[in-house]
Amino acid sequence: MFLFSIHLTLKQYSEDKLALLIPLRFRLFMIFIALFILFALLNFTTGGITEVFTAANTVPLLLVLFSLLSSLYQESWTWERSTGLLQYKFGLLFLYKNQTIKLSDLERVEVSLIKRSSIPGKPRAVIALSLHDRKGNSYRLENSSFSRLKIITTMGESIALFCEIPLVKPTA
Repeated sequence: MFLFSIHLTLKQYSEDKLALLIPLRFRLFMIFIALFILFALLNFTTGGITEVFTAANTVPLLLVLFSLLSSLYQESWTWERSTGLLQYKFGLLFLYKNQTIKLSDLERVEVSLIKRSSIPGKPRAVIALSLHDRKGNSYRLENSSFSRLKIITTMGESIALFCEIPLVKPTA
């Protein structure tokens, strides 16, 4: 399990545009980690920059690469009334998947409770924010811990209001 979770952030850019995306603070944090490791490598080597790229520094350099690639990861859901489309993008840099859904095809937003367990006999509650269309397709927008129920429900309410579709909340 990760030490921290990445939670998508809901931003309203205008009356006609709403987006659920990876927050800027995550990208800045990953760049900070990469720069911190690079600075540490440069600071603790005596031979300058050429000594940084040795076999002994493989793990730190891989961490730098992972951090930089993580900062370039894209995941976003963008609703636009002007075009009547919902656009979903995820991937790395220009290597990403792009999916488009008509806003008129959307049927409902759903906040649901899912029980998951990594330890047998100890279920853990997870909240899921999903979007459903009239064709029966379901799109998982966000998973989160039960402690974020109020935040996820508020996000669901905002999306439902923007799309003018109903919100289905968990009953228990």
